[in-house]
Amino acid sequence: MAANKPMPVRSVRVDLKDAYEGFWADIQTNCPYAIKEDFQSGDLVRIWDAFGGLIVDWNLTDKIGVPLALPIDWARLRVEVPDEVLGELWRGYNAKIVEAAELPLA
Repeated sequence: MAANKPMPVRSVRVDLKDAYEGFWADIQTNCPYAIKEDFQSGDLVRIWDAFGGLIVDWNLTDKIGVPLALPIDWARLRVEVPDEVLGELWRGYNAKIVEAAELPLA
């Protein structure tokens, strides 16, 4: 019998810009359906908890340079990550998802 094989995790890298240049996050794209339900719920705590759970790796730190551990939930995201960084991660993730879904025109 073959050894158990972990389910592949596909992700995209979102590179931050401007004052945050050099920081990045790898965010899972093949998320479980429950996460999609959280995104569609309209409940900001559920949405940001779900989004934090999709971050598979990053090099973000706190304001004194200590790496922020993963996984991260909304309670920590809202306190430790600047709002403009959250917005950039969200927009970058969504742009990469749309880009990956686009089909070439014939």
